Amino acid sequence: MRDKYNTHWWINTLYDNNTPGLRSGGRGDELAFRDGQADEVWGWWHRNGATIFQTDEPVMATEFLNEAGYRKAY
Repeated sequence: MRDKYNTHWWINTLYDNNTPGLRSGGRGDELAFRDGQADEVWGWWHRNGATIFQTDEPVMATEFLNEAGYRKAY
């Protein structure tokens, strides 16, 4: 959808200490940071259409997205 309509989709992957991953369907920052599965979080969301991330781990997310070739300037 993002490419077809030139739109942006925002996803919140912030930590939720009470119920980990609740805000992002179980694919939140804690999975990327604590469990070392960045591709299962930011990679998965990107492949499924997300273009904007709200994260508690901006440095880690930016590094991952750059290395994976997912980050681009708009």
